[in-house]
Amino acid sequence: MSWKSGLKTVGAGVTVVVFDDTTEDHTFERDVRTDSSGHFRIGGVPPGAMVVRAFRQETAEQTDVKVSVSAGVTAAVDLIFAGTASVAGTVVYPNGSPAPGVAVAGGITLVHTDADGRFLIPVIGLGHQQIQAGDEATGAQATVDVDIGAPGIVVPVTIVLPGSGSIRGVLRNANGQVQAGAEVLLWFGSAGYLSTTTDSQGNFVFRDLPLRSDYTLVAVTADGDGQRQAVSLDVNGQVLVQDLSYRGMGTVTGVVLDPDGVSPHTAKIVVSYQDFDAYGQLQDVGKTAASDQLVSAGPPGASRCGARCPDGTTNCSGRFTVQIPAGFPYRVQALSPFNGDPAAATGMLASAGALDE
Repeated sequence: MSWKSGLKTVGAGVTVVVFDDTTEDHTFERDVRTDSSGHFRIGGVPPGAMVVRAFRQETAEQTDVKVSVSAGVTAAVDLIFAGTASVAGTVVYPNGSPAPGVAVAGGITLVHTDADGRFLIPVIGLGHQQIQAGDEATGAQATVDVDIGAPGIVVPVTIVLPGSGSIRGVLRNANGQVQAGAEVLLWFGSAGYLSTTTDSQGNFVFRDLPLRSDYTLVAVTADGDGQRQAVSLDVNGQVLVQDLSYRGMGTVTGVVLDPDGVSPHTAKIVVSYQDFDAYGQLQDVGKTAASDQLVSAGPPGASRCGARCPDGTTNCSGRFTVQIPAGFPYRVQALSPFNGDPAAATGMLASAGALDE
């Protein structure tokens, strides 16, 4: 069985393919190219429902014709492209400023915007088309959908391309000293983060960032000290300067006493608070200490604990000392195997270097 037909006024090089129209997974498929007059012939086609499709690479045009094939019969099929149109438009940033030098693709045509952000795609097929714009330097992309209804028309479009900016700053500790060689993270929402390392002057920078309002700068230390700062980039070309300073550490200290309110008591101390994990996310932490520190030289008649200290003596102060990050609420519990419910106290270190008794 053979098919014979022509693509009028098209000429050579158009791809024509025939495939069966009975299943999603084609059991038969064959393609040819048109000759110089636009004609084609496909032989060996089995009987049944078939689709003949023509595709023109230069304009991304496509047209289909369904045909019922009979054994021993040559079927003539004419495939007619609907025609082409043009797309003329402008690529701008969210603030309305033009986006020069941006790549724009429509159909199979790739062009670049001029100094005013304008572009022209001279030939594109009819029907539903996507026009894509992309900044090859920053990776910013945008797409618009257009429906081209008639050949020969010029369709105007405006593409708003996400802009880009930079975030820079200096990282310091709570005492104002610059932190060299420290990691700084930039989270974008909760989807992921970028990482950089401060230079010898504590400077950090993140370049070519898309505009968005949900950035968070994060820097942390191994002991859970750190800082988080929400930032946003709103205008193309913006350079946002945002320094970071660690919160700093403070001290929670106290004395565990027996119910008489006088005698120091040896107990397990658990301080519950929040600090930063390695990615700058807040986490609940429990730090354990013991209120069995030795009494230093002091006045005669110092209280004596009923339990032994680590060195085997029984001169104990009942005091505990724990360092935690400032700026977070904490809860202290004293746990003793000899008492029932734990004794507890709460508080918050207001600033770096604070001492809560």
